[in-house]
Amino acid sequence: MAASSIALKLACGVVVCMLVGAPLAQAAITCQQVYVNLSPCVEYLKSATGGAAPPLNCCTGVKNLNLAAKTTADRQQACKCIKTLVDDTGIPYSRANSVPKNCHVPVPYTISKSLNCATVK
Repeated sequence: MAASSIALKLACGVVVCMLVGAPLAQAAITCQQVYVNLSPCVEYLKSATGGAAPPLNCCTGVKNLNLAAKTTADRQQACKCIKTLVDDTGIPYSRANSVPKNCHVPVPYTISKSLNCATVK
């Protein structure tokens, strides 16, 4: 009987650990989500001249991405994905950084080639 009581306690302990640890194991935001949300901005940044305002679908994507990046891990992953996107498209970082400001979305860091995304909080 004692062995079965110990086994039950152990099983309960494992279940509790799984429940407590589950939120920590959640995957961060994906680059696919970042790319889908920011794709209208890429087209705008490639074609826009001067002070043209970003299109509504670009600003909507920036706002949605900002809302989706709830955790530090999400924000760090989004940072990495944005840096890759900017590098792959050849868009200057200065232009990419203008989008959140022009869309009135507060972003607590400036994307740059030298930014270490692991430091993003």
